[in-house]
Amino acid sequence: MLQSSFLRGKLLNKQAGKQFPANRNWDPLGLGLDKNSAKALDKPAVSPVMNEKLSELTEQILETYKSCREYRQSLERSQFISNLAGETQQCLSDLQTIIHHAKRTQDAYEEATASLMEIVFDQMRSYAFEFNSAVGFSEMHITCTKPSLVTEVLRYSSLREPVETMSNLRARLSTRHFSLVIIGRAKAMEFFLMPVQKVIGLTKSEANYSPKAKFEAGFDGQSVSWQFDRQVLTNELLERVCRDLFRQLVETSRVQSQGHL
Repeated sequence: MLQSSFLRGKLLNKQAGKQFPANRNWDPLGLGLDKNSAKALDKPAVSPVMNEKLSELTEQILETYKSCREYRQSLERSQFISNLAGETQQCLSDLQTIIHHAKRTQDAYEEATASLMEIVFDQMRSYAFEFNSAVGFSEMHITCTKPSLVTEVLRYSSLREPVETMSNLRARLSTRHFSLVIIGRAKAMEFFLMPVQKVIGLTKSEANYSPKAKFEAGFDGQSVSWQFDRQVLTNELLERVCRDLFRQLVETSRVQSQGHL
């Protein structure tokens, strides 16, 4: 009897195994779960304490990531500013060198021009002194005006304020009719023969005349040298030029004086 019940139980179990094979979903409640999901449901839920620790850990990880990113950005920003500042400082240094060189060059030209102006004027004045001694106080008498720095306004603003000016050294020798005007500019010295009335007031009227002679300066980084007609301006050449200019002043004035007879 017991054996018959046992055999009947095994038969039922065997039939149940055929009816519900192991690879099919085991879902007696109709929840759409397989056996693995059902086992997972049997596990205990995570405790609130564990959830809090996980949240704190996640927050720490995010803060660490944020700190690392900000540190990296700070380094990149510092490097960017450092490079830009270095380039700017180099540019400013180069600019200061250029300005210093330009000022040094300008100073050298101005000193050389002032020196040559004094030499030329002294030479011309010695001619005038001897000439005046010979002709006396006639209309051919020559007066000499010492070199001086003259500043002229080239352009005014709408409010009549000076916008552009030009400074140069000027000297002149004059008869009653004509003047030999000597103008010393940066890099050049020019000689103009003009009617006396055009010179009064030291206007820019010489711009309407071609220079009778012109000395040009050059700077080699150490000193300024002068040339005339592409020749080095030696003392001998300078005296020849000065004599020729003085002769032109006298001859032109003499012709004008004869025309008034």
